[in-house]
Amino acid sequence: MVVSAIAFVVAYALLTNANYPLPVALGGAVIATLVVGAAGALISAPSRAEMESEQYDEESERRLREISATIHRMRDASAAIQDAPFRALVGAICDDLEDLLRTVRVKTPNSVLSTATTLYTYMPTLDAVLTRYLALQRDPRLSDDAAAEMQSSREALAGFQQGFLVKGLRSAHQGDEFAFKVALKELRASEHEALA
Repeated sequence: MVVSAIAFVVAYALLTNANYPLPVALGGAVIATLVVGAAGALISAPSRAEMESEQYDEESERRLREISATIHRMRDASAAIQDAPFRALVGAICDDLEDLLRTVRVKTPNSVLSTATTLYTYMPTLDAVLTRYLALQRDPRLSDDAAAEMQSSREALAGFQQGFLVKGLRSAHQGDEFAFKVALKELRASEHEALA
């Protein structure tokens, strides 16, 4: 704003000193003000990449909050699970989900949104399976074969953990595994070297 006012005054002074008529001097000063204002707006406006980065971060954070809310609900609900191995499995799934998100945030921040989006698609299903399991546990009459449905729930969640989460964690930690193998080789090789 101040720069635009200065541009107006300078342009007006230059044009009146050059003996231009008052309407031309005022018109030129207004044009100079508009040009300086537009240039300032262009310079101070965030770039497209900055705007896209902000949108990416906002969308990632939104998805991560929703996933965290589901994990929290699952942890709370797991306290009511009577079957100890299944209760432990639900706890392990929650731990693995949190570990996967934490690892991706640190190691590959550019893939946070895609990872969160993929995990987000599973959250309603996980929630529904656990909700149905707990309903059948409370009242087995809700199904013709509550025991079979509950067993199917256990198998489905175990398959999700082993087939998806563990593979995702291994993939996210792949660089760690490579660094570990290199370190082992270096340490093994050092046994053949003598200190001088």
